[in-house]
Amino acid sequence: MKGKGLGRQAGGQTQPPTFIKGTGKKNLARVNPLGVAPDKNKKENRTHGRETLRKFMLSKQKNTLLDLSKLSKAQELANITCNLNSKAFMNMVLDIIAEDFPPIESLSLAGNNITTLEHFKTCAEENKMLGFIRNLDLSDNKIHSFKEIEHLKPFKLSEIMMKGNPIASNKGEYSKHILTRLPSVEMVDRTNVMGLRSTIKPKLPPIKAMYYFTEATQELSYKFCQQYFKALDEQAFEGVLIDAYAPECMFTLTLSRDLAIGYGVRAERILKRLREASHNLCVLVNEKAPAKTVATGRLNCVNTMKEKVYGEMRTNHDLTQFNVDTLQIQTSMSEPMVMVVVHGCCEFSVSVGTGGGKECKFKRSFDRTFMLKPAPPNSQWPAIIANEMLHLRPFRESSVMRPEADSTQPPDLERARQTALTKVMASKTNLTIQYAAMCLEAADWDLSQAEALLLERKDQLPPEAWKA
Repeated sequence: MKGKGLGRQAGGQTQPPTFIKGTGKKNLARVNPLGVAPDKNKKENRTHGRETLRKFMLSKQKNTLLDLSKLSKAQELANITCNLNSKAFMNMVLDIIAEDFPPIESLSLAGNNITTLEHFKTCAEENKMLGFIRNLDLSDNKIHSFKEIEHLKPFKLSEIMMKGNPIASNKGEYSKHILTRLPSVEMVDRTNVMGLRSTIKPKLPPIKAMYYFTEATQELSYKFCQQYFKALDEQAFEGVLIDAYAPECMFTLTLSRDLAIGYGVRAERILKRLREASHNLCVLVNEKAPAKTVATGRLNCVNTMKEKVYGEMRTNHDLTQFNVDTLQIQTSMSEPMVMVVVHGCCEFSVSVGTGGGKECKFKRSFDRTFMLKPAPPNSQWPAIIANEMLHLRPFRESSVMRPEADSTQPPDLERARQTALTKVMASKTNLTIQYAAMCLEAADWDLSQAEALLLERKDQLPPEAWKA
């Protein structure tokens, strides 16, 4: 490119020695991108080589078409090593196009033994004149990977020729691969491919029950969720939950617009309070209001949940129905953080009727995201909350959210699910881990059936089956 030493690669590294054409002698001097044999006046030699290349290229121009196919076989360039896989030489060619030619719309580089297109991206980004190229002929080269095609995105091509390359061997699929990587392309190998666009659908990754970054984050998220939701169901806001939050923590609530809370006057009052505290629904009323719905500081976070979110509602979270994803991330702060995303359902209880003598129970789904940071010394929590977001929505049984475990599920995910169930079973029944796993295995890893089985046979278990 312009301004760079002609005898150096990117980064200023000198190219290795090469052979001068026709001599058989090693060239121990610095090699320029044209591969011209050095003489006493290197600068003059390089200038002459560039001028030779420029004149040849001008002879191959016709209006907005430039034909640079089979450069290595051109007699006019017999003293120049035309290696289009060399970044320096490719920069030279595209530099000449950008500086000495009118806008070129069609460029042929067919039959040049090109194996990589990596240099095209950098050249197109640095030379705006190359942005006029709409038709590119790369046929009869040696491009093996579709990843190379992605380097052509800056050109905004409408037509590309790739026949004769290894990637074109599968004629039925390779046009689709090109369309996926170059959305602007309309013609491939002179064939209109616009009709193929409707058949190209993005592939979603396979559904996974749960994702854990490492076994350590799995254990951390399990311990935290078990402790957190137990305290929430017990409404231990002041005594326990307040210690789960960092001093500078934040909490936000969002609601689905179609969320309903039970029935009766009290349920309507609860729903009105939730909507007033909802970060997203406040946008519909006043775009400046959402800032007031963000609770900051541990005391405000806990009071918001106690008074505005839950209030008169009692909760019952079933951890066995949760899907938990964890990811360890590195922030701008010195300490890493763990993001825990929980999808699940909760059973709410609201007193209704005169004097609150009756109780209305209903289920609602939720998505809860915790940003966890290391807990201070002597804390009862495995980690503390730096940021928390809660979204409440209508209850839906969804196979997308909770796929059934089967033989096709990856073994590591199935083991993670069984490990989590075993710990829950042991915690609820006071069984040892070993006997909790045996009980679940006998019930085909169904927690409800395992608990029922235990009630029937607990008198038959030996003393060592129970925790001390």
